[in-house]
Amino acid sequence: MPKHLKPRNQDGKYMVQILLPSAQGEFYVRYIEDTLKQKVSTFTKELILKFIQDVSPDHEQLKEQDQEEWRAAVKQRVETRKKTENRLNETNP
Repeated sequence: MPKHLKPRNQDGKYMVQILLPSAQGEFYVRYIEDTLKQKVSTFTKELILKFIQDVSPDHEQLKEQDQEEWRAAVKQRVETRKKTENRLNETNP
């Protein structure tokens, strides 16, 4: 487990917050938004995932693990929604 950056409790995801120097940060944001026509957060996330892909020999395994966690989260949401609908239908026939 990393020392300085902890995953969020509710979903285990890591939130990375970056402070860039003013001039370089402005260039980064403007370039991505104006030239690449992308959201900064989306571009930065893709940049990090590409880095992981390039340096991790276990990249495919990590990707599959994340996809499985995503599928489990979606399944849980669907089941919770169904239970809520069933409760509402039982109380309001």
